[in-house]
Amino acid sequence: MRQEMRQTKFALFTRITRRLVVIMALAFMLPIACANEEVNLNGAEHSLQLNVNDDVTVKGKVTCEGVGIPNVVVSDGMEVVRTDSAGHYNLHSTKTLGYVFISIPSGYWVAMDGNMPQFSHLLNTHNRTEQETIDFDLIKENTDKHAVFTIADSHLSGLNNDVIEFAKVAKDVNSTIDELRGQGYKVYGLSLGDESWDVYWNRSNFTIKEAREEFRRINAPVFHNMGNHDGNPHEHGDYAASQAFVNSCGPTYYSFNLGSVHYVVLDNIEYVNDGATQGKMGRCNYVSAVDTIQLEWLKRDLQQVKDETTPIVVAMHVPLYKDPRLIDGNQNNTFFLNNGSALEDVLSRFHNVQILSGHLHQSYHVQYKENILEHNVPSVCGSWWWTQKLSGNSICQDGSPGGYEVFRWNARKSDWYYKGTGLEKSYQFRAYDLNTVNFEPEIIAPSYAEDLKSFVNNYKSVNKDNQVLINVWNYDPLWKVEVLENGHQLDVQKVNAYDPLHFLSYVVPLIKEGKMEDVHFFTKLSAHMFMAQASLANSTLHIRITDRFGNVYAEDMVRPKSFSVLIK
Repeated sequence: MRQEMRQTKFALFTRITRRLVVIMALAFMLPIACANEEVNLNGAEHSLQLNVNDDVTVKGKVTCEGVGIPNVVVSDGMEVVRTDSAGHYNLHSTKTLGYVFISIPSGYWVAMDGNMPQFSHLLNTHNRTEQETIDFDLIKENTDKHAVFTIADSHLSGLNNDVIEFAKVAKDVNSTIDELRGQGYKVYGLSLGDESWDVYWNRSNFTIKEAREEFRRINAPVFHNMGNHDGNPHEHGDYAASQAFVNSCGPTYYSFNLGSVHYVVLDNIEYVNDGATQGKMGRCNYVSAVDTIQLEWLKRDLQQVKDETTPIVVAMHVPLYKDPRLIDGNQNNTFFLNNGSALEDVLSRFHNVQILSGHLHQSYHVQYKENILEHNVPSVCGSWWWTQKLSGNSICQDGSPGGYEVFRWNARKSDWYYKGTGLEKSYQFRAYDLNTVNFEPEIIAPSYAEDLKSFVNNYKSVNKDNQVLINVWNYDPLWKVEVLENGHQLDVQKVNAYDPLHFLSYVVPLIKEGKMEDVHFFTKLSAHMFMAQASLANSTLHIRITDRFGNVYAEDMVRPKSFSVLIK
């Protein structure tokens, strides 16, 4: 017993002595390090602790062309550290999440697996105390002038010809990528989640892995984001259900830097999936929130961004804010995310925050806080690829064409536009002559007239009021909508309205076939709609839309304007 005590005391003395030696050495070296212009002491509190503690479970080095890179942020999703002056890092990781990743620094890039950036590595979670060495090698790349395209809600499942249709999307995206590169942009992709559809993972043998493979058609690096349909339906609880996504797509949340912009990808889905077992699919239920562990990680990650004027772009599946509604002529904004105020608080320090979200299969922009602008991006699948199958077009529930949003950055300046798949970039609105828009259920679906009436709202009868409805899907309050009749400017009112083309393309064909039970993607009320009252039924109207960047989109509407599934 005494011998064991002596050994313990000696070991303790040895450990203390070693620590004193390291501390004295660091004290001697610090002036030298401070004189080195390449060392940024913003992360010194992490760097100067290397090799002091004995519980390091993950360590490694970040290099470029064989040279260690200082101040690269490294994380396991909980702890956040920086590399030291030689590029080394140490993590006292519990390996809870099972991976380690770097926040790709500005001016650098990483190796690729196809079009997937290799910024992360899986860890050995079977031995959480085992020390692992994970190195990262960077490539020099100037990303000051870059563009990011966002793809939301592809819902690939091997059904509804979705793989064929997604190939068309990829072709369109690749054409845009070529155009952007021709303009001098480095181009990157951001998925906003729901790449797959959990319900059909086993029914059609099409999981997140197969969906990821379809994304490889895109000729640019793509960062992935988890949605509420990307969890394993046979696993109960968020961690277990997320592992298939992690194995195929990487971490569920992380950050990276392009040029002057700091990007954060968040997982705001807590996948509960009650009742799931390996032999039984669960309820696929979930909670939309950024959990506490992730919020704490986000705080630590953003602490590494010292300049409050740095643009912050947050990508996540579920939006922060609900789609706007007009109440007494004023736009009403409320939280969609359950703990939205907590996320707002974490982001409050920064002057320019842009949030990119999906989930709702519709378009809207919300600037509820002066420093936060949210872009909710329409689904690339429209109404789960149904309107392509039924009517030969792609349309979301708010009338937005299926497509993707493009964000262009030159240093800290940005602009953006929405690109409908297979449509010209200039196609930014759709105008209806409501004199020609009616569904008259007794004529269209006489056997199911009552069913149709329950869906088509105020379009069920002929309207000869000479009204024009304009759907401006990418509208925000800095846009301008004008309508002129014979040179006279008409009064244009922003309204809550339903898009009639979605009724015609999706609801009507299903009702005509007696499939009311299959109508799952209801036409949504939208506030990016505008109404003008013409004086005549056959006058030509000049419609002029000006976006926040001064781009003008126009149509000379020759009336009466016919209404069909091919309307533009």
